[in-house]
Amino acid sequence: PQSGLVSVDGMDVRAADPVDVRNRFAWVSQEAPLFSGSALENIRFGREAATLEEARAVAAEAQALGFIDALPEGFDTPLGERGKSLSGG
Repeated sequence: PQSGLVSVDGMDVRAADPVDVRNRFAWVSQEAPLFSGSALENIRFGREAATLEEARAVAAEAQALGFIDALPEGFDTPLGERGKSLSGG
């Protein structure tokens, strides 16, 4: 398009404070930044000594617990490098 308007709830975003607009929006990539290994190993990447209970708590905080529990092997499901075994949708 050569012209148009971006609005949120009918308000032109150009009329809003740019800092406020940036603070209210996020970009989520379809590309999964995952490593080859299980869901649990990916969560433990930053802290290898994390227990399963701690990993479950982190997954719950990230709102991923239901998704991980629904995987064929739960936290033991192999994800593949960059999440190649997961659907991007």
